[in-house]
Amino acid sequence: MESSYDKPLVLVTGVSGYVASWCVHTLIKTGKYRVRGTVRDHTNESKMEVLRKGFGDYYDQIEFVSADLQDKTAMKRAIEGVTYVLHVASPFPLSTPKNAEKEVIQPAIEGNEHMLNACVGSDVKKLIITSSALTIQDFWETPDKVSGHKTIVKEQRKMIPYYLSKIRAERYAFEFMENLEPSKKTFEMMTVHPGFITGKTLLPRAEGTSLGFLKVL
Repeated sequence: MESSYDKPLVLVTGVSGYVASWCVHTLIKTGKYRVRGTVRDHTNESKMEVLRKGFGDYYDQIEFVSADLQDKTAMKRAIEGVTYVLHVASPFPLSTPKNAEKEVIQPAIEGNEHMLNACVGSDVKKLIITSSALTIQDFWETPDKVSGHKTIVKEQRKMIPYYLSKIRAERYAFEFMENLEPSKKTFEMMTVHPGFITGKTLLPRAEGTSLGFLKVL
């Protein structure tokens, strides 16, 4: 009989978020993976209670670890023994903060930076980064054209910080992989580009801008 420890371990970042929580749920439901999820503080009982209610019977099958996007040491620890990574977490505020560079753009870039560096020399085989349709479809100049990773959408002055964070973070990721020494390229990196995401929420208090946007509507 296959032991649970024989199953590949998948790291999902930001599991208290709307998309990441469904990623965790789907992975466990397949029965093919063990799952480790990052939260900002897994000792925060009130926030963990939300996850406990949302994941239900799956909760005890998830290993929770504390890891902030900007904490490279924590990210390094989170990656130990992991085979696949779904890097979903990224700042997405409904309103523009006073210091958007510090609160939105830099955390997104550093999240990719620290995750990529953590994967180097690890057991990780594939890293999947959640990017955005905004990096491949230029709604401002050429809306009918879809770009690739070598022609990421150009920055515009009128772009909100979230758009800039996704463009810069994705550009960083591909440049990192292109500049990585061949001997250190022991894992694959790919990006996925969702547009607006909506649907049933898994957690009783989901921390997701997509859901927040619907509430505003």
